[in-house]
Amino acid sequence: MIPADVSSLAIRAALGLFFASSGYHKLFVPEVSAKVDGLFARLGVPPVQRRLVKWGEFLGGLGLLAGVLTQPAALGLLIITVGAICLDCWQDVVAKRPRDAFDWIAKAIYLPETLLCLLLLVLLIQGPGLLAGSALLTRLFGIPLI
Repeated sequence: MIPADVSSLAIRAALGLFFASSGYHKLFVPEVSAKVDGLFARLGVPPVQRRLVKWGEFLGGLGLLAGVLTQPAALGLLIITVGAICLDCWQDVVAKRPRDAFDWIAKAIYLPETLLCLLLLVLLIQGPGLLAGSALLTRLFGIPLI
């Protein structure tokens, strides 16, 4: 086991818990689902995409937690998170009226969604590591998984 495997596990666990719990609430808690649907409707997101985002967060988070299909899950979650930044979060940055280029950068990086994107990029590049379900399945059955 090397440090990259441990860091992949920590990142997968944190992001997996975040996205799985967030997606779960958006899917199965009526008040949260209604609130998110209202936001999506105001942003012009079609109903089919709303469901895809909710299920994508939930299933992608579970995939990260299990360490199975980590890179496809990270890619899907990255797309969802970039969409959130473009549709909703960027307005907060603009509203704060950054003074110069460095202030723009600081305010953009300060967004939690930006940091989520950076961590998802790490998983895309680094992969799930040896402490993942896919590595175990590969060792047991000889079937390479992502």
